[in-house]
Amino acid sequence: MLEKRAARDLGLPWETALYSPRSDLEPFPEPLNRGPAYLKQASRASTRDRLLTNVRLKRAYYSWLELIEPEFDVLLLRYSVHDRAQARFVRDSHAFVGLVHHAFEVDELNALDGWVGKARSRLEARLGPRSIGCSDAIVGVTQEITDHEVSRIPDAPKLTLVYPNGGADDVTPIADRRSATPELLFAASYFSPWQGLDLLLGSLGSCNKEFILHLAGEMSPRDAEAAGRDPRVVVHGSLSPQEMRKVAEVCWIGVSSLAIERQGFQTACPLKVRDYLAMGLPAVGNHLEVFPEAFPFYARRAPDACSLLEAAHQWRAVSRSEVATTSHPYISKKLILQAFYDELAQAWSNGEGRH
Repeated sequence: MLEKRAARDLGLPWETALYSPRSDLEPFPEPLNRGPAYLKQASRASTRDRLLTNVRLKRAYYSWLELIEPEFDVLLLRYSVHDRAQARFVRDSHAFVGLVHHAFEVDELNALDGWVGKARSRLEARLGPRSIGCSDAIVGVTQEITDHEVSRIPDAPKLTLVYPNGGADDVTPIADRRSATPELLFAASYFSPWQGLDLLLGSLGSCNKEFILHLAGEMSPRDAEAAGRDPRVVVHGSLSPQEMRKVAEVCWIGVSSLAIERQGFQTACPLKVRDYLAMGLPAVGNHLEVFPEAFPFYARRAPDACSLLEAAHQWRAVSRSEVATTSHPYISKKLILQAFYDELAQAWSNGEGRH
């Protein structure tokens, strides 16, 4: 875990934990090892079993937080949508509790296919402000997200912070096996609507240039069918980090989200952009980034194949090492964590927040 490693290397009094039903994760160290570190994964045989597992996991998670709470001055929790138990914990906690947001949650849920996403969106619109309003701090991965969360409640916490995503600190550029044919890498764990894969695939018919588009990740049957109609598209499915690096060696650029407006915002800092840059791949997407305006290796482009190719050609002469080295100060998890820790510690020592 990048954050855990960065905190250790920096010597910060900072612990990071992932509470999960998986039993293959590293055991919690002191002072986090209070109560069970995980719950056994329930059978996936039925929806009822999965729902019961989620209920038990939530109950165990907040019980665990109550046990470790006295050991810490500040707790930062990844925000959980439409979660009544979260609202109760934040309200009753004696610790300083900040909620960390990565999206416009109402819009993100509404963008999911079907009535379930829309129902969850309505539920989050009603329940979310209870958690946010009780928290001591609102933390967003971008300023836009932080401002949005503040706007959701009439009496916002006094403390608002921005904690951008960071990437690996080791500058380890991939080998350069680029050929004369442009190759593009578009990676996602799952190509959700805001990835904009459907838009990119829909643009292929109007772009008659020679190139290869590598798709790494799971996708909907509709996207898979569209990808299979163009011989320039290579579908890899899910790849390990080592396999991803191997594919990236032949690529000119990495492609980020191309329909971020479907989540309701314009600025983002996706981890995949940091991964691309750390490998030495310039990145393109349709969103604004948190990098300085003069940063040379990210470009905002329309979800159109020919537009992406134009950007790829602009960077053709740039070496992998130049991209990775230039990007390091803007994506380093250590640098980002140190700056955020200093700001948070200063705010806490000044008594900012609810308590």
